[in-house]
Amino acid sequence: MYSTDTHEHPFLGDPNAFKGNGALLWFEIDDFEDAVWRAEDMAVEILEGPLGNPNAQHREIWIHDPEGYTVLLASKYGDL
Repeated sequence: MYSTDTHEHPFLGDPNAFKGNGALLWFEIDDFEDAVWRAEDMAVEILEGPLGNPNAQHREIWIHDPEGYTVLLASKYGDL
């Protein structure tokens, strides 16, 4: 299943991928500000954020890790 039709996250999915698009890693974390700082310090590719997600009522940042995986780091539900 491709995620290219998601309007909120256009970087998800690759219609040119032969067999799927790999894994999306999602982590709920306690130290959101520190994680954002570490991502910026590591110079990883930031795809989106940091931002507030009103639907999930948390803060999130989407990155590509050094191995190329898409990773979502999110604060706890209700953080907003």
